[in-house]
Amino acid sequence: MHHHHCHRGRFAMRGRRSFGPIEFEWGIEKGEGRGRGRRRMFDGAELRLVLLKLIADQPRHGYDLIREIEELSGGAYAPSPGVIYPTLTLLEDMDHIAEQRSE
Repeated sequence: MHHHHCHRGRFAMRGRRSFGPIEFEWGIEKGEGRGRGRRRMFDGAELRLVLLKLIADQPRHGYDLIREIEELSGGAYAPSPGVIYPTLTLLEDMDHIAEQRSE
């Protein structure tokens, strides 16, 4: 049984991995109001990549990741904890990242 634990620690990469700079092309047209649709910014696979990239840069808490993605998208997209945490749990299950629990 996989029970969902409460995420308190920071997430860090397992092993040494390096990701090049991610180009954020989220269909956000600069200076145009078109990025306002209800379109999901990206699918799960893309979100996993973005999270891995950010965690590869430095260990982060879930809420840091949300803030960081919001900043990278110029405020156009802030993923909810309900999207971020299941994705982090999945990455953990896949052994890409490990949560460093704070004692």
